[in-house]
Amino acid sequence: LGKTHSTNGKPYNKRWIKSIWNGLKALNKNPTLTSLIEESYMKGSELLTTILFGHSISTITGRLRGGVTFTQGCNTPFSGLAADGAKLALFNLLHVGYDIIGFIHDEIIIEIDKSSNLHLEASFIEKIMIESMQSVVPNIPIKCECCLSERWSKSVQPVYNEYNELVLWTPPDNKSYDEFNI
Repeated sequence: LGKTHSTNGKPYNKRWIKSIWNGLKALNKNPTLTSLIEESYMKGSELLTTILFGHSISTITGRLRGGVTFTQGCNTPFSGLAADGAKLALFNLLHVGYDIIGFIHDEIIIEIDKSSNLHLEASFIEKIMIESMQSVVPNIPIKCECCLSERWSKSVQPVYNEYNELVLWTPPDNKSYDEFNI
């Protein structure tokens, strides 16, 4: 509150700024804020900004996120909890000796020896990931999907042989790895 220019340096329309302040005054139901809003009207105040937007929130795992907006405060208990479970899975995978190559949003990329039993390795990795997340959200069913590929690609899909064992994915015959943005 009190900023007169957007992040790209363009000034806000003064009528729009005034409508925001008038809206804040009209929506305020907290008598202790009334005088602070009046004092800060059209110019802003660090104290008012902190009171309105300087909250903290924690996940049920106890991780604290400070200085959150209203939307971040509503989202953190869910997305933050998923992040906590994913981080625990990363730690547990590293702890048992896997080489983590990348972590993209909710996808863990692990390098494993091609001569190993790939299906067994993938099953063990899946078990670690599910157990890690399950420890964070014990009452929610957890699933994950493993894929095997020589290179990372968003197009990789799990492929199973006739024994229902996970096997290496390769691009379709008429495509190259390059066409899959690898």
